[in-house]
Amino acid sequence: MRTSTILCIFIIFGFFTMGCTDATAEPIEVSNGEDLREISNNLTQDYILVNDVDLSDEPFDPIGDTDEPFLGSIDGNGHVVNNLTVENHVGGVVGVLGQNGSVENLGVEGANITGATSGVIVGLNLGGTVVQSYATGNVTGDQSYATGNATGDIAGGLIGYHHTGVLADSYAQVDTEGDTAGGIAGTVYREGVPGIRPGTEIVPDTVILNSYSAGSVRGEITGGTIGMLTVKTSYPKLLLENIYWDVNVTGQVNGVGEVAGIDEKNLDRLENIGEDELRLTEEQGEGLTTSDMTGEAAAKSLSGFDFAETWTITDTYPKLAHRDTVVEEIEIEPRVVNDETHNNNDESNKIVNDETRDDNDESNKGESMPGFGFGIPAIALLILMFRRVT
Repeated sequence: MRTSTILCIFIIFGFFTMGCTDATAEPIEVSNGEDLREISNNLTQDYILVNDVDLSDEPFDPIGDTDEPFLGSIDGNGHVVNNLTVENHVGGVVGVLGQNGSVENLGVEGANITGATSGVIVGLNLGGTVVQSYATGNVTGDQSYATGNATGDIAGGLIGYHHTGVLADSYAQVDTEGDTAGGIAGTVYREGVPGIRPGTEIVPDTVILNSYSAGSVRGEITGGTIGMLTVKTSYPKLLLENIYWDVNVTGQVNGVGEVAGIDEKNLDRLENIGEDELRLTEEQGEGLTTSDMTGEAAAKSLSGFDFAETWTITDTYPKLAHRDTVVEEIEIEPRVVNDETHNNNDESNKIVNDETRDDNDESNKGESMPGFGFGIPAIALLILMFRRVT
């Protein structure tokens, strides 16, 4: 009977811990190119660079793809990946960054990226975080590498396609070229949230903060920071703040190349568009001259940057001050939906209530905790079995 009791306890514990990872495990050290390539074989672990890495020996296959995104973390620890070459892939260092995946404190220098959706740090961001990182080099969108339903190439200095997630305290001195090209991100996309009551707090989940670009941008749809900004439905969870670009070097007057996906009645709900739709408001960012962005002038011109802790003044562009320290969690302040940003006559904003909700609708079902959906019924069954044994 004692054996049966212990067995049941272990089985029950197994159900409760199903799907959990060891949060206390030490990150895996990356000291060379082989170690960096090896990350692709384990996409859920935490990694830390302990040396600079040179990838000049052969082209690099980005970490993670649309089938298996990278869900772990890479801490550059102040080190640099040199001579990154990517061909015929989505991405740069990371191909597809998934939900809660992260890259921080990483420098990438001398990159040469060619692909359909390309950025030096990340090709496609689907909910991850890139913070206190930088890139130099070249990114060229090439539609010949596109697969599936892709209709054009996308090139961004840091991220190719920023779908959801956070990019903060980072910079790109990258020459980008593509059908859609941006100094920071080629495309930024957010579907938005329908059915929001006035007074509701919304935390943005597609975010670019405190970053700049200073590389040439060429293509059909181009912007100093973002090539294409696409927003669907009425209240986007989108936040752009303190992003800057060098108008002389990028060759771009506008921060955003093109805005798509919203109609006239919803323009007032998009808080990151100025009077000219393609220009960012002063709060969101500004195009500056090279002289304004370099040397001592940068401290005044890039007024949204934290030069006390995060950034440091140099003879050229500002640099990140501490890329070898643990990055504090970025807190995004919620915004309150008010009457001015909510149109009760907008069909897309209809509230789902008890009368209109379909309890059988799969989309209304909440997500369960890993391991619990099956674990609780199984526990009940095990208890019954235990009673019969005893």
